[in-house]
Amino acid sequence: MSQSTYFRDDPDPDNDSLERRAFARRIVGSFTEMRAESSASVTASLIGPWGSGKSTVLKMIVNGLEVGEGPKWTVVDLNPWLYSDAESLQIAFFVALREALPPGKRWKKGRESIGNFFTSISPFGKVNGLAGVDASSAIEAIGKKIAGDISANAKKLKAENVLSELDSPILFVMDDLDRLTPEELMMVFKLVRLVGRLPNVYYLLAYDEKTMLDLIQQTDIARGQPLRSREYMEKIVQVRFDLPQMRPAQSASMISKAMESLFSRYAIELTEMEQERFSSAYREHLRRRLTTPRTIIQYFAQLEAFYGDLAQEVDFVDFMLLTFLRTFEPGVYENISGAWRDELLGGNFTDWKLKKEDPAQKMDRWTGLLQEAQVAATNVAGVMAVLGKMFLPINTMLNSYSTGGGTSRYAAKRGIGHRDYFERYFFFGVPEDDIPDARVRTMVESFENGLQANIDIEVQYALISDTSRVVRKLERFTPGHPKASAALLPIMAETYHLVRREFLSPTGDPQGSIEYLTEKLFSELETSQVPATIEIVTQASQGLLLAVITLTRAKKRDEELSPTWVLIQNELDARLSQIAADLLCRPLREVSDLEYRHIYWWREVAGRAKTDPLLTDALHKGVWDSEEFLIRCIRIAHWSGGSETLSEFDVEILEKTVGLDYFYRKFRNQISSAEDGLVAEQLAPTEANKRRYAFSRLKWHQRRDSEKSQEG
Repeated sequence: MSQSTYFRDDPDPDNDSLERRAFARRIVGSFTEMRAESSASVTASLIGPWGSGKSTVLKMIVNGLEVGEGPKWTVVDLNPWLYSDAESLQIAFFVALREALPPGKRWKKGRESIGNFFTSISPFGKVNGLAGVDASSAIEAIGKKIAGDISANAKKLKAENVLSELDSPILFVMDDLDRLTPEELMMVFKLVRLVGRLPNVYYLLAYDEKTMLDLIQQTDIARGQPLRSREYMEKIVQVRFDLPQMRPAQSASMISKAMESLFSRYAIELTEMEQERFSSAYREHLRRRLTTPRTIIQYFAQLEAFYGDLAQEVDFVDFMLLTFLRTFEPGVYENISGAWRDELLGGNFTDWKLKKEDPAQKMDRWTGLLQEAQVAATNVAGVMAVLGKMFLPINTMLNSYSTGGGTSRYAAKRGIGHRDYFERYFFFGVPEDDIPDARVRTMVESFENGLQANIDIEVQYALISDTSRVVRKLERFTPGHPKASAALLPIMAETYHLVRREFLSPTGDPQGSIEYLTEKLFSELETSQVPATIEIVTQASQGLLLAVITLTRAKKRDEELSPTWVLIQNELDARLSQIAADLLCRPLREVSDLEYRHIYWWREVAGRAKTDPLLTDALHKGVWDSEEFLIRCIRIAHWSGGSETLSEFDVEILEKTVGLDYFYRKFRNQISSAEDGLVAEQLAPTEANKRRYAFSRLKWHQRRDSEKSQEG
């Protein structure tokens, strides 16, 4: 199947990829035998499902009868579906029959006989029903010239005498009968069986048998009776030709060739895992639906029509599976982006009933959902399997376990099961509020090759407005690119203070995302790049803190740091020690909260053995005010929407420096009068609230220590 055939549904007799030509030749031979045995009219049928290639085989048969090596036939293509009513069809039949007679004076009276037969069975006033043809005047004039017996039987006998003298028999080919209404179909059968049963006039009817029998059951002849419907057809058709079904190997070959064409055009290369994912979906369901040339062509026409703008921007296997559902299960497709969306993407459900479902209950519910979406009962399991290839919740339901990787796997492959990419599959492109992956990849490659000095302005804007999604894109394209990583690290540092901490964000915490990517970027650096990169990063407003956070993450993850991280730690230690030395010489009240955070990270990088004696010395010497130091141990919580409250009380730094007993003695009066039961998250971060909460927590710890001492 070439690309040019995707968007056409015309017969293609020159293409014999399904090996139908030999079948067509056998039918041509059968008609030759019918003609040799008798000139009596015979009705034959070519039976096959919609889209199975009947029209192509009809063309092959017609070519064989008209120009083949055997006796020549006059073939008339009469498609009943083209005519608006029964009268128009009847007119068309007789006009075609008349015109099928050989030219010349010898057959003039024969044409008149056929015209007279028609006028005897059809009122003159309805002859004009044939669209575009004014047959009434011609046929009426013919009728007026005839003398003698004017009965319909007499005129039919004259027409039969004329037709019996034909050397070349006439074959009426009638396609698409299964597209007619029940009433129109009955008219065709009447025309073929009664009116048109003439010598040397043969019929080849093409239809889908299941649809045909359903139509007959809607008439009074076989109202709701399948057996009677079939018996009626046996009276109409004397010879039936059943179109051979596509063999599984043929459909697989046709699909493989179509896929190879797409792969070549869009430079698609599937991994073994991707190949297996599509292959399993094909084995479990698609092969049972892609069984005719039309369904296969229709499917790949949809792929061809919409993949162009999505090339390299979505997962190709997911796109193929979703296109299958869009083409053959539109009800399912509509619900994926509608009512089912949140559950398929693993949203935060508040419906307790869904949370309490066991696997069997969930399976039953989804079976019902698919049936409500008009999925046939025989296809429910297969459609469910296809959904399971795309969406983690369905996969987990079907297999009772996750295939691993969670939603991150869907992001890594640009899958429909991840919120970052879901909209692309239904927008048929990259929405305006998204950044094409290709653009991010090109920028990273330009950084690596030294061709770009600054970040793409749209990527930079998106990094602030849609931080987590852009970070996930950068994470995919930066591995193996140390120069690009070095170029991006200062950008991460500059962006870090422009975004907020949002733990409850459905798309991901912006600051947390930057911390995660920064760690990845540092890991990509070569040791020779570390000093210069740290120098630039730490010049940003919160660059030094960002670097320390990522170092801490690396130390928690790996027991032994790599040479790159050891060098990063040394560089940060030197800078933080210098900053701490300055802070320890200044009154603590003059140190901002942002500056004070360096003390925490200095302890992380340099180690408590080095830092805590210096902190103790500052407190004992009075350079740092003890009460100010106490309230600095309270952290601030930043909530979605911009609100802030007090958070945890870091008692560990008090214990490791001068010890809690020092503060119990120092603030005896404040502790004794402190309030009990204060909740940090209910307190705004004012100076007064910080003092209230600090002494309240000291009171709690003192009481706990006293109880432990008594128990001991």
